[in-house]
Amino acid sequence: MTPDAPPPSAGQDNSQLWNRLYESGAYLWYPYEVAVRVVRRHLAADGFPGTILDHGCGSGNHLEFFARLGLRSVGTEVAPNAVEIVRTRFRGAMLPCPPIHLVDLARPLAPQLPAFDHVFVWGSVHYNRRARVLEDIAALAGRLPKGGAFILSLPNRNDVAYSQSEALADGSRRFTSDISGQRGAVVTIPESEADLIGWCRGIEVRDCGTFGWTIGGRRSELHFLYGVKA
Repeated sequence: MTPDAPPPSAGQDNSQLWNRLYESGAYLWYPYEVAVRVVRRHLAADGFPGTILDHGCGSGNHLEFFARLGLRSVGTEVAPNAVEIVRTRFRGAMLPCPPIHLVDLARPLAPQLPAFDHVFVWGSVHYNRRARVLEDIAALAGRLPKGGAFILSLPNRNDVAYSQSEALADGSRRFTSDISGQRGAVVTIPESEADLIGWCRGIEVRDCGTFGWTIGGRRSELHFLYGVKA
């Protein structure tokens, strides 16, 4: 297998990688400040009637935030170990745990999605080959009802995920360094803010920008996009 030919199982390989990482205890406790600001902005403007989907909910750091805001939520994950982490988290917080649905990356996403009225996709959907990433974003946006909130974040070209990865022929990238145990993970990163907006068809964009930090000489920088279904 050459570096320019990512295997068909790229998404499944990423799923196994995250399952190992969660098993090792590598997970997040707190919501991102930018996510908090964007969610509260939409809450004040329009509210979140119905159910908000946290797609790729990980260790539940944003699901707990939604619960404390009084929002009805549902989660999806590719890593079975994450499901028990979320349940343990909510037991410890003495909060009712929202439903968590496992997604099989070997199958199309759309038929596996639970019902939702808003979607929150923070740092998860880019872990796959380019074609599948675009397909999954389209599935999430396509299932939104009119006026439903769409909140997305993923790395940009200034992020360590870009600088520590190699380009693949299909437009995706593969980690060449063992960043947080992610060597070999396949990701897709937009070339620009305009590129990202173009991926989110059917979404009326209200805000799009970047945020980041530098720790230990490594730069993390991400795009965020906030809008509603047109």
